[in-house]
Amino acid sequence: MSFNSIARTAVSGLDVEQTRLNVSAGNVANQNTPGYRAGRVTSQNLPNGGAAAIVTWSSAIPPVEPGEEAPSSSDLTTDLVDQHIALRGYEANLAVLKAARDAEKHLLSVFA
Repeated sequence: MSFNSIARTAVSGLDVEQTRLNVSAGNVANQNTPGYRAGRVTSQNLPNGGAAAIVTWSSAIPPVEPGEEAPSSSDLTTDLVDQHIALRGYEANLAVLKAARDAEKHLLSVFA
């Protein structure tokens, strides 16, 4: 595996975590929006390395009485966990980028 492919893989992981934060922020912002369907992010491994974000939107809006508005399907606890997952994902992918950079520097110094 080349240093470029390692970096591309880590950057794709950062993109997944950015999507996770964006969706979570939208969920939190719309917590009190009647009928809002919350989004959730999962990641999918790509065949040539890296990952892609898959966003799914809740279809589960609880039934309401006639004349009432459906509540939001957003859940603050789940969104807090998603934000924590994104933080750890950022840290892990940045550590990979740093390790690849340090290894490349060391390799170059050996040949210099």
